[in-house]
Amino acid sequence: MVEPVSVTTDSFEKEVVNADKPVIIDLWAPWCMPCQMMAPVFKEVSEELTNYKFVKINIDEENLIAKDLLVTGIPLIVIYEDGEEIGRFVGYKDKQALINEIKEIIMKNQVAD
Repeated sequence: MVEPVSVTTDSFEKEVVNADKPVIIDLWAPWCMPCQMMAPVFKEVSEELTNYKFVKINIDEENLIAKDLLVTGIPLIVIYEDGEEIGRFVGYKDKQALINEIKEIIMKNQVAD
């Protein structure tokens, strides 16, 4: 069982941009109640979708990343593939909705290639 990795400004390129598989990023903050509700769901989904890399970014601690990614609301899920953002969505999702949204974005990107 692999926990989602916490990413910092220093590790973003290595963990996200240079990853060898799609990366699912959870941008969150400790004061955000929907983020707290989403945390166990994100972890469960990470255990189920093992062909993707799951990472978390605390936007209070990593405000440069939040600024670069143009975060306007949280929880925010951003999906990277081959070093580039391919999709994003804001707000709490239950487990099945989160899985469906992730798979839909990744499939759309593969069709577009």
